[in-house]
Amino acid sequence: MAIGEHSLFGMLALDMPDFTTRPFAFMRLTHEALRSGFVELKDASTARDLDRAREAWTSLAGIVDVHKRHEEERFFPLLDELFDGAVTAAGLRDAHEREHRHEATVHAALEAGDLAALDAALQEWAPSFEQHLADEEDVMMPLTVKVAPTLEGRAAAVRTILDVDWDGLVNVHLPTVTRALGETKPYGPVRMFVSSVQLAAGDRYAELEPIIRAALPEATVQTLEGHGHLTAG
Repeated sequence: MAIGEHSLFGMLALDMPDFTTRPFAFMRLTHEALRSGFVELKDASTARDLDRAREAWTSLAGIVDVHKRHEEERFFPLLDELFDGAVTAAGLRDAHEREHRHEATVHAALEAGDLAALDAALQEWAPSFEQHLADEEDVMMPLTVKVAPTLEGRAAAVRTILDVDWDGLVNVHLPTVTRALGETKPYGPVRMFVSSVQLAAGDRYAELEPIIRAALPEATVQTLEGHGHLTAG
C-alpha cells in the first residue's frame, strides 16, 4: 500500500450540509499530516537536497513526538480501559517501539549528512510507517464513537488528550498539522480538524484560534469564519 492510500476512507463526507464534528478527528487527521510530512521528507531525499530533508525531518519529528505522547499517555490507556485491552491486544504499543528504531536510523543518516543512508532508511521505513498508521486507524477509530454516548462526552475525552502536552500542542503540533492539512487537503478535512479542536478545547480554544488562523491561507480562514470555527474579523 502506498503512503496515503489508506488515508482516503471516510473523507468524502466530511463537508456535507449536515456537518457534524467528530472530536477524535483530531487524532485521525494528525495521521494525514504525518503522511504528508513523510512524503515531503522522501521527496527531499530523492532530490538530493540535504537542507530541505533536514527541515522536513524537523517538522515530521515534531509531530511524531507530540502525537506519540498523546497516544501513549492518554489515547491508548483510554481505549484499553474501555474496550478490554484492545490497543495492547492489537500490538499497537509494540509498533511504536518498531517505529522508534526507524526514526533513529533516519535521524542518524541526516546527522551524518549521508543521503544514500537516508534513502535506504526511508525505503525500509515506508511500509512500516504506513502499516503503523493504518493499523491504528483500523483498530482505534471504530472504537472512538463508542467512547461516550454523546458528542460532548467524546469531546471531553479528546480534551484530556490535548492536556497531555499543551505546550507541545501550541508550539509544535497544532501549527504544523494545521499548515500541512491546509496545504495538502481539501476544505472538508481542514474544517473537520479545526472543528474538532474547537469543540475539544472548549474555553481554551481562544488560545489556539490565532495559531490556526496563522497556519492557513486567507481564503480558508474566511470560509472557516463563515462556518463559525474562527471568529470573524
